[in-house]
Amino acid sequence: FLPDKFKSYKEEENIINEVITAVARMAGTRTGALIVIANTYRVKFDTASSIAIDSNINAKLLESIFCKGSPLHDGALIIVGNKILAAKVILPVSENPNLPTRIGLRHRSAVGITEHSDNLAIVVSEERGTISYAEDGNLVQDISLEELKVKMYEVMVDGY
Repeated sequence: FLPDKFKSYKEEENIINEVITAVARMAGTRTGALIVIANTYRVKFDTASSIAIDSNINAKLLESIFCKGSPLHDGALIIVGNKILAAKVILPVSENPNLPTRIGLRHRSAVGITEHSDNLAIVVSEERGTISYAEDGNLVQDISLEELKVKMYEVMVDGY
């Protein structure tokens, strides 16, 4: 028996690295993406429009899902635990009047899914190739890959 602080974070580390790799490439090619990392299986989303995937997390798969020609590229991708649960997910859009007017639907949806849950939503802007994340109904824009990695560790490993 090992105390929690000594448990292996290999799996989480692998997931973080795969997501960071995909996000870096998508930002570089200005491929829009919305990835939700759910801390609970009770994440609420419209299953009627989404496509169940149930796959291991892999950078190349993430990139191919968001590729402009892909039938799954619109909407969000949901990650729960160590699996891609679904793609082409329609998320609730935030009605927050304090959000910048220049942000689009992808960013508003990222904020919307985090307003009433402990999800982390990662956004790659199609227009600017920038990376943002939403957490607790707040949008943090134009972050570096290193900042995203730190945030993912906080959420997935430290359990913030």
